[in-house]
Amino acid sequence: MSGAGASSIAALLRASSSDETTLTFPVPDAAFGFHAQQAIEKLMKALLVLKTGSHPFSHDLASLHKRLEKAGVRLPVFGFPIERLSEYAGNARYDEPLPLDEPTRKVLRECIAALRAFVLCQIP
Repeated sequence: MSGAGASSIAALLRASSSDETTLTFPVPDAAFGFHAQQAIEKLMKALLVLKTGSHPFSHDLASLHKRLEKAGVRLPVFGFPIERLSEYAGNARYDEPLPLDEPTRKVLRECIAALRAFVLCQIP
């Protein structure tokens, strides 16, 4: 992997960690959903850079998931359909978001932690 690729992965991991930290605070549903979506998006993009050398400029988690599958990456099964968070990339900041009760927030934090662990295990 090129130095630029490693640098991009490190930057995506740092940014994802920042979004993940936000999820430890009592924030409204729209903010929680946005930062959960962003954390997952950046982790998926880090995987794409690792496997393909680049990532698209997309906030659509389903699209990123498909690209990962094409690159031969099978993501772990999560306790929440993470693709549903794509609505938080933009619309939910202006419309009524999907409600996120505390049990759902806990599951999302666990999904992000599991995805982070998965990504870190892929890095040589």
